[in-house]
Amino acid sequence: MFLHLHSLHIYYGFIKDFDFNILADLLTADEKKRAHQFKVQNDQHLHIASRVFLRRLLAAYLNMEASQVQFEYGINGKPFAQGEHDVQFNVAHSNEVFLLGFVKKDAIGIDIEHLSRPIDTKKISAFLFSENELEKFQNADQTLRHEQFINCWTRKEAFVKAKGVGLSFPLKQLEVSFVRGEKAKVVSTMWHEHEQGEWFLESLDIPGNYRGAVAIQGKIESIEVKNILECKWLLNETLENSELEKYN
Repeated sequence: MFLHLHSLHIYYGFIKDFDFNILADLLTADEKKRAHQFKVQNDQHLHIASRVFLRRLLAAYLNMEASQVQFEYGINGKPFAQGEHDVQFNVAHSNEVFLLGFVKKDAIGIDIEHLSRPIDTKKISAFLFSENELEKFQNADQTLRHEQFINCWTRKEAFVKAKGVGLSFPLKQLEVSFVRGEKAKVVSTMWHEHEQGEWFLESLDIPGNYRGAVAIQGKIESIEVKNILECKWLLNETLENSELEKYN
């Protein structure tokens, strides 16, 4: 499977669509151990599904067997494919949906949240918004504030994940667009006046009332967003024949 330079491929899936007795058997020993550390079944299923399909998609992009794909981790835990590869990826999940993003060469970060998630916007605003953003947020129509908060949060979270710097990053020094109807973009990077021009930022609407964002330090010319259930070749390589009957 080929990934062109300046192309972005995004896949999403819902854990309700898969049999975890089958998926769990496809994990490595270390991945199974990590999965058992999740005390909440929903979180365990998100981990299992995202890792199983991440490994198989990476194998397709890298032209190797899934069992050959090995991961290493940056200083703040951001995963990379081990070896000299130019495919970059990132993973996010929320509630029952997981999200996988792939690009060539450039750093990528993604995030997703459910639009109805309860949020203490007053508390979080203190470290999320710059002064300009806070004024814009407070002047927004009350009925739009929650959505705009989710927009801002997911876009900044995606940016931070792309940089691989962790949530100690000073979010108030990063300004992004977040008003409904505005194109997603990095408005200002206060630590370097020209860095905002290096970034591609996009909003993602995922079925089930989810709002996501993807940030890439580079140029993107084409975007493909697919439900994993649409990828019959992937299901065929991943699931048993008896399980496949549910998707045909």
